[in-house]
Amino acid sequence: MSIPRWFEKEGLELHFCDDRCKRRWRDDHRAEVRLKGRPEHRGGDWDRIARGIRERDGFRCRSCGVSEESLERQLDVHHVVPFRAFKSADRANNPDNLISLCQSCHKQAEQKGRENMPLFGKGEAPWR
Repeated sequence: MSIPRWFEKEGLELHFCDDRCKRRWRDDHRAEVRLKGRPEHRGGDWDRIARGIRERDGFRCRSCGVSEESLERQLDVHHVVPFRAFKSADRANNPDNLISLCQSCHKQAEQKGRENMPLFGKGEAPWR
């Protein structure tokens, strides 16, 4: 199975127990792979939602406290429970599941999340 480009960019390796498991994972994630990189993959209203979350958080990183003003760029909006864990954008984009993070803290949060996912490392998935 060829690994999608967005996995390769992140340096991720996939490990499966057998071919059946690999096929099932591929089939379950086919839509996600196709949609990666398209703005609407987070829901058609993502820009408005993200702006609202940054505003709610006072335009400050919820982890380190740095402001958009001092960064001279917009903060990222992070899904605490990964978007792919939900069947609908509405549930994934619930404000309780979103936080503002600077680029550095966002990268750390994503790495920590990957390490806790069964396919990418040890431990249980954080949303279970």
